[in-house]
Amino acid sequence: MFALTQSLLYPTVNGEFTPDSHLASIQGGICMLVKAFRALGLLSALTFTLSVNAGDVRAAEPTVMSVNQCVDQMMGYLAPENLVSVTWLSHQPSELAIAPTLRDIPANFGFIEQVLELRPDIVMAGQYGASSLKPMVGKFNMRWVEIPLPQSLDDLQASWRMVGEAVRKPEQAADIVRGLRDYFADVHGKIADKQVKALVLNANGWIAGEGNFQDAFLDAIGVINVASEQGVQGWGQVDLETLVRWRPDLLVLVSNSYDSEALATNWVEHPLLKRRPSRFKPLYIPADWLSCGTPAMTLAAQKVADHILAHERKASEGEVADDL
Repeated sequence: MFALTQSLLYPTVNGEFTPDSHLASIQGGICMLVKAFRALGLLSALTFTLSVNAGDVRAAEPTVMSVNQCVDQMMGYLAPENLVSVTWLSHQPSELAIAPTLRDIPANFGFIEQVLELRPDIVMAGQYGASSLKPMVGKFNMRWVEIPLPQSLDDLQASWRMVGEAVRKPEQAADIVRGLRDYFADVHGKIADKQVKALVLNANGWIAGEGNFQDAFLDAIGVINVASEQGVQGWGQVDLETLVRWRPDLLVLVSNSYDSEALATNWVEHPLLKRRPSRFKPLYIPADWLSCGTPAMTLAAQKVADHILAHERKASEGEVADDL
């Protein structure tokens, strides 16, 4: 090794230094080093390390601070490793499978001070809320990505595409939407012929009519939305008397795990509804399953299907027993 070092430092031809002898000596020395590293098994390891590090630099994914609960959930399913902060709402009780993951990520209240402390590559927001942050984020050279609130499955696909492209995972995002559509189509094939008329009742009597995402969900799984039939556009509200008059086959109650005293929950216990003849018993679905267009919607779809099919089986068994 000393001889190699000496030949690199003091290249000569016939004992005298020349530029050509210097270049030739360097080239020869490099060849000798490569042979030495190869013999020691170090060259492949060095090459691998350099290529991996270079790949890390090329493929580095952006960090994301979410200031919207639905964005929290979408990112939680798509790329939780990119999240540096979620909204405080995602630290509340939840029925979602990803809830523990989101609770392990620091929470924010949408303050610019928190954005500046974390310095994310992207601040990702929803269509509504945190609007005061937008101009400030731009001033500090951080990217603002705003995800629209979907009102249809096509809108949902566009929203997932935006999230996927922002975090460089467009194919994974497309797979999520494809999975939802396929699942809904499967449920549709099982229950559409039952011609079930349902009403989704949210907190404080809010119902979803035509042009609302809950309406799109019911249509996708093969259930008729009573609110749409009654001419409701977008969001509407219904009182108890109207609910009784509309006589839906199925009342779907959207419940929050932290709001057991919700109006919809209390209505179910009202004597007017208890005396009302209904084709199906009321069905409770966690709000988290329906609110944000995530894979949790498959749970809601399956629960509706199971509820309908179980009742139909019991009714069929009862008819057989009567015939006997």
